[in-house]
Order: sequence, then structure tokens, then C-alpha cells
Amino acid sequence: ALERGAHIVAALRAEGAVVRAELAGSVRRGKETVADLDFLVAAESSHAVTARFTSLPEVAEVLSRGGGRARVRLTSGHQSDLRIIPVESYGAALHYFTGSKLHNIALRARALRLGIKISDHGIFRRGTDHRIAPGETEAAIFAAVGLPFIAPELRENTGEIEAAADGTLPQVVEERGLHGDCAVASDGDLASLVEAAAARGLSWLMVLGPPGETIARRAELDALAARSGVALLAGAVVQVHQNGTLAADRATLAAHDWVAAEVTPLEGEDAGARATRAEIAIASGLVDAIARPLGRTLNRPAPPCDVERLLRAAARLDVAVMLDAHPDRLDLDATGCRRARELGVRIAIASGARSPGEFVRLHHGVITARRGWLEARNLLNGLSASALVERRRDRLRRFAAGASGAHDVIAGTPTPPSSAVEAERASRYPTGLLKRLAARPLDDEIAARLDRYFRGEQDEHLEETLRGISDNPLQKAFELLHSR
Repeated sequence: ALERGAHIVAALRAEGAVVRAELAGSVRRGKETVADLDFLVAAESSHAVTARFTSLPEVAEVLSRGGGRARVRLTSGHQSDLRIIPVESYGAALHYFTGSKLHNIALRARALRLGIKISDHGIFRRGTDHRIAPGETEAAIFAAVGLPFIAPELRENTGEIEAAADGTLPQVVEERGLHGDCAVASDGDLASLVEAAAARGLSWLMVLGPPGETIARRAELDALAARSGVALLAGAVVQVHQNGTLAADRATLAAHDWVAAEVTPLEGEDAGARATRAEIAIASGLVDAIARPLGRTLNRPAPPCDVERLLRAAARLDVAVMLDAHPDRLDLDATGCRRARELGVRIAIASGARSPGEFVRLHHGVITARRGWLEARNLLNGLSASALVERRRDRLRRFAAGASGAHDVIAGTPTPPSSAVEAERASRYPTGLLKRLAARPLDDEIAARLDRYFRGEQDEHLEETLRGISDNPLQKAFELLHSR
């Protein structure tokens, strides 16, 4: 829709009578899916613009025209509306036809309380036709009700007007604020990608492949980086097993500049089980980000996902969540991005590009980030390559020291300590809690306590007891819950 809309806007601006032309509606707000396209034009001659619009090659059928308006059906099947507006009312009309409906209602209610009436024609004194200001710009509309400009992506009546009023409206990220791309495919045309990245002003690319692959190609990556000035970081995407362990050994993962864990939905898996796998992967201390957290494809049923648990686990160990910017996925979504912001979780926008043309996905990712109220400081993409590498080193240092709740998770099915070792550890914790953990089946109170521990609730006694019988308390709790 963005591509088609941009092409039509360019064609309309080429008409000599056109002063301004914009794509409005849900596309301008960055909605994930749209039903139609709305075009707003300020022009000296409505007839010339209407004739140009209805004769575009993208138009399959003219549904109506006249009175400064036209409605057509495009060859894509989308319905599209053209509205021609006087220049002096263009900002008021652009605000109105951008929406959302609920945002418009809330803003007009605020205006009425101030004795003002706002319409798509301009700004008037309440109860009269006396025009206070013409409303040539959207900024004038917001200023009339004492507010700063609100970005179109935020206009959903989800608190943006209140935030604007009290000075807490976010300065949402802009594409020029990205210094790097958190995922390009290792099997892509890296030489062309590096050249295109430099042209876009990017200073680094995270090259993601199966564990070990980019490490083996580090000399190639370094040579490309030296020629281009664009740093290439050797990253890996690792799958998370059903029991939460990572599908690569510790040494291999630790050698990478960055590791993203993908918790691919399993058949029949509920939201809680999938969240638990993500929590165990995060607690490994080897993971820098969770990839494709929702596991969704737009317009298809989404797999179960407890986003709140996943984000809270990421927040505890300062693990990022990736935003797959492919337009068919946009995963994490805007709602999740906003919750991540509230919890202090960083987002990593990733194009997954294999060829230069696919860098356009970064734009889609930025739109989703803006809809999620994200600022530059909420994104890893705004960091330098050296800062990303240092974050990784710090994580591994904390992991090695056993700090910050990071626990060891290795590939495959975890190997428990020998019975003698476990017995020795258990002898140091002769508590009633230990006996209850050893009982089969677990009683309901203990199971609930273990579940709360997974959700991030502090339980020093439980954690100390689990640590006494296992190197990995979180993994041990997982085993106990699933042994019921």
C-alpha cells in the first residue's frame, strides 16, 4: 500500500495544478493492514487533478467523480478516494482524513472545552462560523488546542493527547536515527549490501547465520568492512529446544558478536510453555535478543504467546527483543513495542535483507517502532558497533561470574549432575522445601510457587534451594514443573 500510494502521489504532484498532495488515512498512520487509500490534494483546478487521477494506469474502474472528489478501484482491488481541498484548509483536512476517528473525536472534544470548533475546513469559534485560523498546517490545528504536533503514527487515542498536554509525548524515532541494521542474512549478497548500507548512512550491519557460520567467515567480513567503512558483526540465530536449551554449544555461541534466540512455536504448544522456553533461553546469559517473539505472519492465525512474560524476562537480564521488519510479519508489533518501552526492554530493528532493495524494510520497522511510541534511546539500532560488542562482552562477563541471575543452558537435553554430587548438594539443604520439591507429584502450592518464580517473582528461599541441587535453578524448576 505504501509503494502504490507513493507512486500515485508522485503522479498527482506532477500535475501542474497541484500545490500539495499527500497520502492520508490508515496508511499514513502506519497501520499494519489497510482496506483503502485516501489521497488529499490542494490544487488550483479540481478538474485537471480529477482527470489526472481517474486516468492513472493503476485505475481499473472509476466509481464516482465530481464536486472536487473522485472514487476509483485500483487494479490491486483497493478502493481509493481523492479529495481536493483549498490550500487554506489543507492542514485541517489532512488531520481529519488521517484519523483515527477516535483521535479526532478526542481532539475536537478538547477544542470544544476551550471554546473552539475544529473541522476539516479549519478552526472556528465555537457555535459560530467565525474562522479563527484557516488551518493551513496540522501544526496549527494542534497549536489551537495548546498541544505540540502529534506524529500521525501516534493518533489512535491511546493516551497521545494526554501525553502531549503534560509534556511526556515521546520524540518518536526517525529512520535517519538508525546507525545499523540488526539482521542481514549471511547467505545474501554481502558486498552489495555493504555498498547499499554505506549509501544509506548506516555504519554497521549485524550478519546473522546459523551458529558458527559467521565466525568461520570473520576474515571475509573484516575485509569487506575495511573496504567499505561499514562494520560487519558476526552474529548467530540459534533455535530454542522444547526444554528451553539452545541448539548450539556454549563455546560456539560465546564466540559470536551477537546471538539471537528464536523460540519457534511448536505444534500444540500453549502460550505458557512457549514463554517458559523463552525465559530459559534468556536466563542462559548467552542470548542478546529474542527473534520473532510473536512467531506471527500477518493475516494468518497467530500462535499462542505470553508477550508480557517474555518481555519481563528480557527486562530482568537486559536482553533485547527483535522487530522483524518484513512487512508480512512486523514482529514484534506496535503494542508489544510500547510495552517493551514501559519495561525498559530495548528493541532491535532487523530487515533480514539479502539484497539492497530489501533495506526498505527498515522503513517498515521504523513505522512500527513509532506506533509503539519508541524513541531513539529505546532501540539498539541507535548504538555504535563498538557499543553493541561491549554490551555482549559485559553480558558474557556477568554470565561467567554467575551474576544478575544468568544461568547456564547448554545444547540439547541438559545433563544433570551425578547422583553423588546432587546428593552432596542436597545434604547441605535439609529443608522441608527440598523434600516437597523432591515429592512426586508436586503439590499444587509448590507448583504455583515455581510458576511465580518463572514470572519473575523474587523467592530467595526457593532459588537458594534450587541452586543447591542444580547449576541452573531456572532449568531445574522447568524440569520439576514438567515432571508433574
